[in-house]
Amino acid sequence: MAKSEEFCNAMFREIKKIPCTDETEPRISATLIMADISSEHHSAILTLARNGNFISSTSLLRLQYEALLRAYWLYWYAKDERVDALHQPISEQNVKKIENWMPNITEMLADLNKAVDTGKLPKKAVQLFQEFRERHIKPTNSFIHGGMHAFNRQRDGYIEPMLIQIVQNSNGIQTLNAMLQGTMCDGSGLSLFPIVQMQYLYMDCLPMDLDKIIQEFYSKEVTSL
Repeated sequence: MAKSEEFCNAMFREIKKIPCTDETEPRISATLIMADISSEHHSAILTLARNGNFISSTSLLRLQYEALLRAYWLYWYAKDERVDALHQPISEQNVKKIENWMPNITEMLADLNKAVDTGKLPKKAVQLFQEFRERHIKPTNSFIHGGMHAFNRQRDGYIEPMLIQIVQNSNGIQTLNAMLQGTMCDGSGLSLFPIVQMQYLYMDCLPMDLDKIIQEFYSKEVTSL
């Protein structure tokens, strides 16, 4: 856990002040609010995992993922009226109307692919969101709703490589968070270089298949996540 925190702190130290104007402020602030929600889930996942609350930490992966996906959607695709709608005061009428407007995961991914097609957004980012959806959405939904995955893990427990994978997956989402905010700092991409360098320095904190985790963490002495 300590190494994961060190990695994420190192990435976010590289993020400088994000510029905005009166025109862009609603979109920038909406994006950063959703990104901050995702970061809060990441912090909670590490805390829960450290305390042995693995059912809860696995459940939060879904929330962390969806909050960041919505941040990307707000920044790269959402129409101005949808961004402005989020800044409206909370009332029963506003909540019902605005949340009916908000796209689901499938719709946000489709919209982000349109942003890729127009050259606004790198394809790799959307691929990573799609891979997470394909591999983890159904299992995490099962944890959230008290399904068979949650039941069996609470009964039988986790093997340690699975616990490492939970933390790595959360770190991977947080890395996409840092990449988004780095991109928001300037349009040249220069702010991303140190963030990418950190990923190479902390490769063992990022998502791996279980076989790779076993090879990496159980065939030699390594620093604990």
